[in-house]
Order: sequence, then structure tokens, then C-alpha cells
Amino acid sequence: MIQKNLMILALFFLSILNSCSKEDGPSTPPNTAPVMEARVFNVSTNISDTYVIGTITATDADKDDLLLFYLDKNSYDLFEITRQGELSLAPGKKLVSGKYSPHDLKVIVHDGSIGVNADVTINVTE
Repeated sequence: MIQKNLMILALFFLSILNSCSKEDGPSTPPNTAPVMEARVFNVSTNISDTYVIGTITATDADKDDLLLFYLDKNSYDLFEITRQGELSLAPGKKLVSGKYSPHDLKVIVHDGSIGVNADVTINVTE
């Protein structure tokens, strides 16, 4: 009888241990998307292709996410953006006042999981 009770008790504890899995622990919070706002820059026609027109910024509630920037829409391939968000003319490109101005770009920021975009407008002045 004692062996039977011990066996039942052992099976009971094994079933409890088996029901506790790693999935029962704390879960990883879901990744949140970065936030980036539309921007407008005004530049002169005489800027060089090394001149930084402006730096696009974004925030992310997930503080450890590395944010990388890309151009999705590039007006006549005139512009480039660094992975850190510095916007400039592409190498060898020049701006002409009134020609195709304003330039409408679409910038994407990606946190490794989620990408969002924002419009960037570049107005060219004399």
C-alpha cells in the first residue's frame, strides 16, 4: 500500500513538472516600429555633393534597436543618404534652380525588424 501511494505521489509530481515548460516564463515584448516625421529642407543651387543638406532623425521605443536609413524614392537620383541619416547630393550631381523643384523624396528607417517611411521635400533656391 505504501509503495502504491509513493507511486501515485511520484506520478503526480512528474505531471506537475511536465506541465511547467519554458513557455510559461516571461515573454519577450513585441518590437515597436520606429517613428520618423516628414521634413522640409531649403538649399541653394551652389551646394556641392559633399554638403550635408540635413540629417533625418527617428526614434524607437526599443532603445537597443539600431536604426538605418535608406532612400526609397529619389528625385532623378540626385540624392543619397547615409545609413545614419545624413542627406546630401549624390556624387557628381548638381542642383538647378526651378528645375524639378521641389524634390520629393521618401526616406525609410528600419530597426532590423520594422521599416517605416516619411516624406522629405527639398526646395531649391537661388
